Amino acid sequence: MTEIIETPAEIKSSVNEKRFFQTMGHLFATSYSFLGELMQNARRAGATLIDFKVDENNKSLVLTDNGSGIEDFAVLIQFCESKWSEDVVLNDKPFGMGLYSLFFACKTVRVRSRGLVLDVTLDDVVESRSLKVLPDSQPVNAGTVIELHGLNDELLVVDKLHLACMARARGFPVPVQFNAVLLPRPHAIENLVGEITDIGFVSLAGVRGDGGELQRSATLYLQGLPIDGGVDHSFGNVIHLDSSFTAVMPDRSVLFNKQEQRARIIGVMIQTMRAYLVRQQASLPGDEFVLQHWEDCLKLAVPHLLNGTPFIPGRIVHGIQGQSRCHDDNFTSCYGDKDAITREQVATGQVKIWHDAPSTSGEGPEAAAFLRVMEALDIRVANVPADHWLREITPRCADLFIERITPVNEQGRIDARDMCEAVLVDAVEIEIKSSTDADFNLIYREESEFIVVPADLSDLEDNFDAPGDTDTLCYFVSSCRSEPSTVFSDYVDEFDSYVESWHDEARRRWCEAMDSLKGLSMAQITGSAILELDCKLGDIQAGQLALVRAVKHWDDHRKAFRNPALNVIDLMSDTFWANVAGSLCAGDSQVSPQAIRDAFFAAAKPAEKLVYEPKGSLCRALGMRIGNVDGVLALQYAVKGEKHVQQVSGADAAWEEGAKRVFEHVLQSCPEQAMGWDAMDFEAKLALASKVFGLD
Repeated sequence: MTEIIETPAEIKSSVNEKRFFQTMGHLFATSYSFLGELMQNARRAGATLIDFKVDENNKSLVLTDNGSGIEDFAVLIQFCESKWSEDVVLNDKPFGMGLYSLFFACKTVRVRSRGLVLDVTLDDVVESRSLKVLPDSQPVNAGTVIELHGLNDELLVVDKLHLACMARARGFPVPVQFNAVLLPRPHAIENLVGEITDIGFVSLAGVRGDGGELQRSATLYLQGLPIDGGVDHSFGNVIHLDSSFTAVMPDRSVLFNKQEQRARIIGVMIQTMRAYLVRQQASLPGDEFVLQHWEDCLKLAVPHLLNGTPFIPGRIVHGIQGQSRCHDDNFTSCYGDKDAITREQVATGQVKIWHDAPSTSGEGPEAAAFLRVMEALDIRVANVPADHWLREITPRCADLFIERITPVNEQGRIDARDMCEAVLVDAVEIEIKSSTDADFNLIYREESEFIVVPADLSDLEDNFDAPGDTDTLCYFVSSCRSEPSTVFSDYVDEFDSYVESWHDEARRRWCEAMDSLKGLSMAQITGSAILELDCKLGDIQAGQLALVRAVKHWDDHRKAFRNPALNVIDLMSDTFWANVAGSLCAGDSQVSPQAIRDAFFAAAKPAEKLVYEPKGSLCRALGMRIGNVDGVLALQYAVKGEKHVQQVSGADAAWEEGAKRVFEHVLQSCPEQAMGWDAMDFEAKLALASKVFGLD
């Protein structure tokens, strides 16, 4: 059986007003948007002052303005009806529903104007009740007073109300007071320097006298109130949008069609900033222009404005101070924050610059060598736009190559384990040429420090491996006071954390290799190694002796002997002394191994009790650690604890350790005098320490 359902011939749409107003509560109940609606209505009524007063005890907020007042109270509660003038309608596009937000913020709204008063509640609106406008017993004849009674607890927090009013007053065209205190309006148009554009009034950061750079961020205002337009507003420009923009209802805190409008706003903002830079270039002296706007021109993609000016800012020119894998360790402070460098200074060599220089030793096999040459010859680095004039008159590092490496009086070489081969020389000459400039020829002679270069110059084309990843040589002279561990690694683990122990181990290996090549005695090398170990010994070990020797181990993979390494022989072994007796006596049975052993132990004095270390021993060890200088000079370095004393430099850790060890021995020997160590000047410390070490 088929059921026939009859449908009406006509239907009519309708709005359930009661349900509509009931469900709007979640939009307004905890929102301070009603403050903006009150301010907007006062502005449209021609007010020149708006005053908010909050009474926390009575849960009330009262707005007073000095505008034209309310002519027709009925309009206040007519949904989507405004009755504003034609100009207001065209510019502001009022929706006629803003005051409805008040009914969700409090229990009762009282409106007083032109001698009349009206009380309205949310229930009155929901139930569409007829309301009476009555004569006011305390008539307000000028302007309007709107009282909100029974303010919601979530909104009735004085500090939050104050902040909400401040945020809305910052760019508002009418002065606003909160509890009789005038709120700041730094973004009001009358307080800004700016210009009218296709999107409204634009005030650029860096132009308002704040001395900052031009920004691509902006604080947006629509009809004087802040609005979210999808533009970063942490710092930057201030834009008062014109009437072509519309806010999303009901609270009007976000721009309608935000993403499309965002692109439009940013486009006009960039166009305005570029036009400003063109005017600045035409009006400012060249040096002032680049000092003020170098970064602005790069950020806004108008580098041609810089190329037309024969200056560069000193702050983009940096010196070289190292050859490490870490960018921050290789550059000194800029040429001058407030100084400009002229094209003539660069062209004549008064300021030597290479552009596109490596920033770390990890940028190719020749990077470390180039960094060292630039450091020694005071050649600075500057990175400029592609078509800038600086590139025409300065060498480009990528075009340079090492033509020749000539060591002078090679004294020996040693494999520095996993890093490279170290070579001791009196000096080394490096010839650098350019693949694009046949006249470029630089010969550098290294006579004071180390320099890391490729081991094979014949296979460098398209080789981007860093030192440590390809065969390299480290040439150094005997007076070298530093070591190249940072050229080969940044000592950072997989979590990007610096591992100090890895770096310490690499430094130790380099010091061992360099000290060996310099011909230091076994006693000096062993003494340094013992200082590094900081062994904890007990009474059992105190009476024992061991002999340290150098041995060479066979490397089956390389089919050659490795570098000499320390090896220990136990002098407590009877076999050793039997071998000594056999070699010494050659058959004379009258000298026993035990007698030889006893004589040796008597001379060596194991377990001897010392007030301090034997004369000069610590100083000699310190001297070896910081450059093989004599003990007195080493003690001076350790006591003073500085990196630069008489042009001798070394690692921070070495100075700190040296100073610590000196103080420990002074404290052990002269505890009473050492108590005032920290208060002593350098000369007093040195005199006391020299006495303790027998060097006075």
